[in-house]
Amino acid sequence: MTQPQEPFKRIGVDEAKRLIDEGKVRLVDVREPDEWTSGHIPQATHIPKSPRCSAIRTSTTWKAAPSPGSRAATRSTQAPDSFGR
Repeated sequence: MTQPQEPFKRIGVDEAKRLIDEGKVRLVDVREPDEWTSGHIPQATHIPKSPRCSAIRTSTTWKAAPSPGSRAATRSTQAPDSFGR
């Protein structure tokens, strides 16, 4: 049995940095406010995925490359469905 295809493209840190620096992607940080405050990528837009922020909607192309196994990785893969692709 084959695994379903992920709804995003996995990229490495170097490619992510290049795409951000070239302005080819919009980086959305879906972590909680306290996580954002503790540190974030300067070009990122903060849109927490928490239920209290569920009214926020955006349309963009999503590409996620979070650290595997992290809480952010789980939220990153869920974010496109929460905000609308």
